[in-house]
Amino acid sequence: LLSYSIGENKILADGGQEIWDFLYQESNIDAINNATLIRELASYAHFGHFCSCLPKKIRQSLRKDMKVNAQIWLDIMSLFGDNGSLVTITEGNWDARTPLDFYPDKTKCRALPPSRRRFRLKKFIEENSKYPILYFDKVEHIIDGNNVFVFWPFDSAVKATQVPELEDWKNIILISHAQISWGEIKNDTIMTSEGQKINQNMPMVVQDLKANFVVHGHLHDKIKIGSQPISGYIFNHQTFVYYLPLRTFRFIDF
Repeated sequence: LLSYSIGENKILADGGQEIWDFLYQESNIDAINNATLIRELASYAHFGHFCSCLPKKIRQSLRKDMKVNAQIWLDIMSLFGDNGSLVTITEGNWDARTPLDFYPDKTKCRALPPSRRRFRLKKFIEENSKYPILYFDKVEHIIDGNNVFVFWPFDSAVKATQVPELEDWKNIILISHAQISWGEIKNDTIMTSEGQKINQNMPMVVQDLKANFVVHGHLHDKIKIGSQPISGYIFNHQTFVYYLPLRTFRFIDF
């Protein structure tokens, strides 16, 4: 496994060396014990846990980057406001707790309480936004004429939140950060425990809501637009699915 090529005349062991140098802020180490490296990295349950246990100087740098990136995003949202649009946010997995919001202790792989989290997008928006922004950290809906916009945050998708009872409106638009189908987004990758819960819950949400449109905001790469029900699921009504990738913001044209 350590001999597996990762391109540019490097093997996986070389990448491990770079991680080791980053983790311990050391360089020019002639050799490391690969077994020691693997055990060290395996002690972290996930990426966020790993980041929270990094040296203080690195964590401060990462936190600074989060604020810079959040302000860039907020500047883009202000352009929507300049055009008279109402901006809404459906909370995602990193909006509620960033990779730095876990106990910096390998024995406590759990998130810090909100009051101790180092960066909260909701608070940042409240303090810095030029226009009011509706931030949904629980299931809510907005009625606009014959349209109902239902906002479904990531944590609500994990917890199997009860579907709201809505009258027969012309269009029901479900906007969620959680993937609607693991296979559509993650292909053949192994499903996480959170992914298993969401993969079970979200099709039922779409079905029970009788959503006409679904806007999915967790895709990391290419744009996908479908005019048929998601493969693998059968709805008793026609559902149009729109995948909004994170990289889309690079190409917004006003």
